[in-house]
Amino acid sequence: MRQGHRVTLFTRDSRTSAELVAICRRAMRLEREATAATALHALLVETVCARAERFDVIHCHIDSIHLPLARRCPLRVVTTLHGRLDVMGLDSLDGEFPELHRPDYDAAE
Repeated sequence: MRQGHRVTLFTRDSRTSAELVAICRRAMRLEREATAATALHALLVETVCARAERFDVIHCHIDSIHLPLARRCPLRVVTTLHGRLDVMGLDSLDGEFPELHRPDYDAAE
């Protein structure tokens, strides 16, 4: 934002001068039930996709739940994966979504 970009955050409890769009009553990270978090993430992805024409790029921090929509999105989608990158299933995602490049971190070792 300091460089003149307009930023929209789809979050509940961030302190920022960006536009904030809340899709739930409290931060998703505070939800203890997995089903509640999954439902809220689905609502989040739908809310972002419904507004996609307003953005130049979408940056997701919600693990891999958005990947099927990222594949179909006309915008560039940047994904940040938090945590370990050697967990079961990530290799299957790489196989299913090869166009959504993930750097080969093993090559850096």
